[in-house]
Amino acid sequence: MTTTSKWRLVEQVPGRQRRNHRPPKPPPRHRPGFLAGVATGMTIAVAISGVALLTNRPQGRPAAATTTHPAPARPTGSTAAVLDVKARHVGDLQVQIEVRAVSPGAYQPITMGRMVAWTDMIAMPTSHRQGPITLMEVPGKRGTYSALTNVPMIGEYDILVELQQPLPAEAHERVDVQTVTGTT
Repeated sequence: MTTTSKWRLVEQVPGRQRRNHRPPKPPPRHRPGFLAGVATGMTIAVAISGVALLTNRPQGRPAAATTTHPAPARPTGSTAAVLDVKARHVGDLQVQIEVRAVSPGAYQPITMGRMVAWTDMIAMPTSHRQGPITLMEVPGKRGTYSALTNVPMIGEYDILVELQQPLPAEAHERVDVQTVTGTT
C-alpha cells in the first residue's frame, strides 16, 4: 500500500483511470437579443433622467428674482482697508474699543472715516447685541478711532468693527468681561 492509498480506502487499479460520468458543459452562448434589450433600456432611462433634470426646478432654493437695486459692494482683496482692532475690559461692564485703520497697499492712515462697532455676546448670539456704536477719531493719532461702551452682562463678546467710508472694511475681535468691579 502506498502513502496516498492509505488515505483512500480504495486501492487504484493500475492502468485504469477513473471516468467522469458528467457530460461536459456546453460553451456559453451570447445572447445578442438580451444585450440589445439591456442597452436600449439604459439609453431610455438616461434620456428620461436628462429630460427630468432639465425641465424641473430644484425645490431647495427659490428661483433668482430680478432686483431693481444693486447689491451693496463688499470688500474684496486689495480694495478693502486694513483694520487693527483692540478691545479690552476696563472695569465694571465697560469695554474700550480702539481701531487703527490704514489704506491697502500704501498703509497710510485713514482719517475722517465713518466707523461703527457692534457688540454681541458669543454664548447667546443676537440676544444681547448692541450697536451701532460710533467710533470717533482720536485727536493727535492719525487713523486711530476709539469708543467706550457698556455690555449688559459678564461673558465673552464678539466686537464687530466696520469702516463704512472712505473704504469698506470689517474686522472682529473678542473680549472677555468676567468681573463686575475692578480691572482685569
